[in-house]
Amino acid sequence: MLASRPHLDCLLSFFASGLLLLLATRPSAAGDLELCTNALADPDLRIPACTQVLDHPGTGANLAEIYNLRGAAKVRKGYLDDAIADFTSALNQNPKFADALKNRGITRQMQGNYDAAIADFNQALRLNDKSPELYNARGTALFSKEEYSRAISDFGKAISIDPKYVKAYINRGLAYHFTRQLDLAIADYGKVISLAPNEPLGYMNRASARMDKAGFKGAIADYNEAIRLDPKNAGAYTRRGEAWRLQGDFAKSLADHNKSIELGPSEEAYNNRALALKDQGKLEEAIADCDEAMLLNPKFYLAWANRGMLKRLKGDLWGSLNDLNEAVELNPHSPIALTFRGDTLRESGDFDRAMKDFNEAILILPDFAAAFTGRGLNFEKMGDLAKAKADFEKAASLSADVDAGLARPAQKLAKERLAALAEEARRAKEAALRAEQEARDKAEKEKQKQAIIEATKLEVPEDIQQALDHRGHALLIGVSDYDSKSGWTPLPNVKRDLDDLKDGLAPYFETVEAVLNPTAAELREKMSDFLLGQWNKPGERLFIYYSGHGFTAFNETSRDSDGYITGRNTPGTSVVKAISFFEVDSWSRQTRARHVLMVFDSCFSGSLFQTMGPEPGEPAPNDFDNVRTLLRKPMRYYITAGRQNEEVAADSTFATLLLRGLRGEADKYHQGIVSAEELGNYLFHKVPEFSPRPQTPQYKSIGVATLSEGQFFFLTERAAAAGTTAVPRAPKQSAPAEVTAAPRKTNGKTGSK
Repeated sequence: MLASRPHLDCLLSFFASGLLLLLATRPSAAGDLELCTNALADPDLRIPACTQVLDHPGTGANLAEIYNLRGAAKVRKGYLDDAIADFTSALNQNPKFADALKNRGITRQMQGNYDAAIADFNQALRLNDKSPELYNARGTALFSKEEYSRAISDFGKAISIDPKYVKAYINRGLAYHFTRQLDLAIADYGKVISLAPNEPLGYMNRASARMDKAGFKGAIADYNEAIRLDPKNAGAYTRRGEAWRLQGDFAKSLADHNKSIELGPSEEAYNNRALALKDQGKLEEAIADCDEAMLLNPKFYLAWANRGMLKRLKGDLWGSLNDLNEAVELNPHSPIALTFRGDTLRESGDFDRAMKDFNEAILILPDFAAAFTGRGLNFEKMGDLAKAKADFEKAASLSADVDAGLARPAQKLAKERLAALAEEARRAKEAALRAEQEARDKAEKEKQKQAIIEATKLEVPEDIQQALDHRGHALLIGVSDYDSKSGWTPLPNVKRDLDDLKDGLAPYFETVEAVLNPTAAELREKMSDFLLGQWNKPGERLFIYYSGHGFTAFNETSRDSDGYITGRNTPGTSVVKAISFFEVDSWSRQTRARHVLMVFDSCFSGSLFQTMGPEPGEPAPNDFDNVRTLLRKPMRYYITAGRQNEEVAADSTFATLLLRGLRGEADKYHQGIVSAEELGNYLFHKVPEFSPRPQTPQYKSIGVATLSEGQFFFLTERAAAAGTTAVPRAPKQSAPAEVTAAPRKTNGKTGSK
């Protein structure tokens, strides 16, 4: 459960009351001495009275006793350092003064100096090993050091000396409770009830232990009795309210918490009511109650932990983590705070830090089901399903009755995830079997296909090889580094793509020129000059590749959308310094080159086809006689990286797949030749397999019949190699005039880096 536990407060209260018990009083005397020895007197009066006696001791005055008495009065005022000094002065007067050792030990324990306190109790026990109060005192110090076994032993010795020593039973019950020995704790609390039936404390602590065993009915009965004995016991109401919550009776739970707050607002009551509100889905009201708890006690770590958990449920992971960091700082040994923080870190994606928190929680509380479930979910998100399954199984195997408020939902979730993992494993096995069968079927089909290919395989004729091998010119443009004021993000992969394309396209063109990071003006000048100036010749074969940011703008006057490509200085989606596709299309129409293929790897590119028809079908095998005809006729062809409004990934694999297609993967029929249509079809099917977001390449010729009669072809890498080494070439003049390309310029090849 995540409600606050009462027994820690009980133990601390015994430190103070134990001190009063151990500070024995002496017979009254007249004047200052009488006031000094009166344990019930106002300490503001006792302290100066004792000081007066010490300053003017009478004959036979016991100075050790007076120092001891003044130290006790100073403890009541909270002057702990001064009190320790007085107890030490008493021991200087009488080193065997057991009472002074007791009192100094208790005061040191109140300061948190447990080792020094234990040393004082040890020395006192050497002087008097029959004192149940001393064993009880040392046990509480050991308890505070979390040395529970030794503490239990000391409480047991106190009980063996005095079988009716109620405080020792209570403290041993607490130690059993903290070490999860709940039946023994309940037995000790039962003994307290039998020895002090009219004291609510025994019922309160037994109810707490019963709740940790999920014995809610018995816990409610104990809280009822505590309330009967003390109708104004606010703590009993809120703890009974927590028991009602864990039984699912939210109406009674809220009524008890409200009654507790009415009797005396406390951080515990607000914290417990927050849990009841959370279970009803009232997260904002629950957070408000956690806020109230913190106002009453800013160091109440459970309120911080619960508010952090509630913020995580609302999706506020940053706020959740801040609260849980505070909870862990306030109580570094809380498995609840650590587990909740692990849950938030996991949901934030910080799996390593989450794992550290879950491991620490399990180390502190090895049977904490919520920590095992949380760690299992962390393993699952990290992809380690075997360890996730082991943690879910461990969570499910633990007792659902211990810490039922957290254990039961954690076990339910663990069992759900185990079922889901089993289902996923079943599906994965079925998928693997299907994949194995599909692979066998595919291999068989490929075997049959290869047999057909081998039976019908044709070599690319020499005249076609001559028309395509190292013929034509390629212009590669990429914009990687945009000006800082442009608003465009850098595209670091563009330079690598241009370098790869420059090398990869060398076998296909006479020249390959790469231009990196041009301005918009330089981009316009370079493209127009490439098409209308430098290579504006009949029979030329021209290839343009652009990679960079692009966008589509809507013209409200013409009611048309147009795509734009950018230079490094293009300011956002402003068309002022951008290149419109209408310009590019105009240059493509005006050039006298026979074949033009343009490839755009940019976000706007799909808008080229916004008015065109459905997707083209699968291309048919090439007929070489038809290829000769297509080589004689003009063609303007476009391939784009995606459809209109599809955002092309910054780390696109488009260029890589383009080269793989040219090297043979797009040669579906293994003919040694690839058309622009086949290349576009290959990219249409292949790019979506590797793109991190929806991306569907488009491919089609220009929407002008007279410029769409031919086709742009490439030799595959194998055919290109065969054309330059294995297959003899005919004299250039023997080739048909229609397919003779521009003469090769040996000094014009720029394919190498």
